[in-house]
Amino acid sequence: MSTNVKIPEEYIYKTGSKYAIEQYRRMAAYNVSKNAITQVNKSSFGKSKKDKNNKGGTAYAHLLNEEMANQGLNFLFPKIFEGVKKRFAKDTKVDYSRILNNLCASTPCCCNLFVPLQQDKELTRKLFSILLKKELTTITKLVIEFTPHTSSDNDESIGDQGRWSGTDADVRIDYNYGNNQKGLLLIEFKYIESEFSNCGRKKKHANCHSNSYYSFNDCSYRKPRYKNWELTLDDANNPFNVKSLKSQKSCPFEYSLNQLWRNMLLAYQTSKANEYDEYLFGVISLQGNEVLWKVKKENTEEKFRKLLKDKSIFIRWNLEDVVQTLEQFSETDKNWLKLFKEKYLL
Repeated sequence: MSTNVKIPEEYIYKTGSKYAIEQYRRMAAYNVSKNAITQVNKSSFGKSKKDKNNKGGTAYAHLLNEEMANQGLNFLFPKIFEGVKKRFAKDTKVDYSRILNNLCASTPCCCNLFVPLQQDKELTRKLFSILLKKELTTITKLVIEFTPHTSSDNDESIGDQGRWSGTDADVRIDYNYGNNQKGLLLIEFKYIESEFSNCGRKKKHANCHSNSYYSFNDCSYRKPRYKNWELTLDDANNPFNVKSLKSQKSCPFEYSLNQLWRNMLLAYQTSKANEYDEYLFGVISLQGNEVLWKVKKENTEEKFRKLLKDKSIFIRWNLEDVVQTLEQFSETDKNWLKLFKEKYLL
């Protein structure tokens, strides 16, 4: 987005991948143009949070100032903002202020796409019938920032849920298909991130890098209550090829595959808890953000698929393709997609 107002370099955030820095610069221009900022100074923008060393608090142009953030200007329509407040305002696991003020955060982008879909399940059904390449009969549920139930009679979690953290999914979609069969789709939504969440173990053990990694008792994912390895090594039902896993010379879930592993297990466990007929896990990301899918020069998607019994249960979509699919439906709000593309894709 072009603007006649020059943004001094001091207000451009320059940390992260080359792609991320391009987006910080792009969103800075969007902020100045869209919100008619004519005088650029520190008060024009929001500030980064201070870290544990009390460093930070720097104004950056991709951050909305407090007044703009509280008006919901990170969202395309007031209805989307209302949906965001209803879902996140009291959620202790999220940084609510970041959702409101950070133009480059993935959650606002996700909400700008999925809150309108949440409000139109028939449009959602048509969209995902195409994206999943199968006819869905109904959408029974669409949850943004899905946190699994942990009750004893319906435990959807993989055992790691706490007050402040746990494996969640950005979007959960429950659907019917075929002869009243039930399915579950979990979606991870990425915007400018350069990687998926990594292993939580800060200090690696030698066993992490041995072929006995899956039976290593001090693994971070063998804590009391955690079901990660129990589910992973359940050869009869789990999504992973146990033989392939056990042939690995070190734990494959150390880097970006860690989040993909946990999200896939969450889809499996949630489906099992609800006695569904199938489960799927997908990732939506921008086409240009190829660094997200590379770890140590290896292709993350290919590496993950090799560990699955059925490679079709993992789906990767480009955000551009999702929006293009939506555009073909006559009932789609064209102004919504125009504003979405203007903000994120053009």
